[in-house]
Amino acid sequence: MRFDAPLSEVARWVRPPMGRLEASGDGCVLVGTTSAPAMYAQDWLARMPFGFRVEGGPELRAAVAAVAARFTAAVES
Repeated sequence: MRFDAPLSEVARWVRPPMGRLEASGDGCVLVGTTSAPAMYAQDWLARMPFGFRVEGGPELRAAVAAVAARFTAAVES
């Protein structure tokens, strides 16, 4: 997962069970695994105040897409 914010800002939002943050360019990456991608997406990522990209893990990609679809439907007319 790649965040569009400096490691120092993102670090306040990441607890050790979520993974390990590493600086990368202008942002940072989170390295880790999860056995609960839906919980990870809706209970943690949806609350993050930073832009991010899921770069791997088909299960996490699907869980983030499901949360995004729910949020999009909530604002459609």
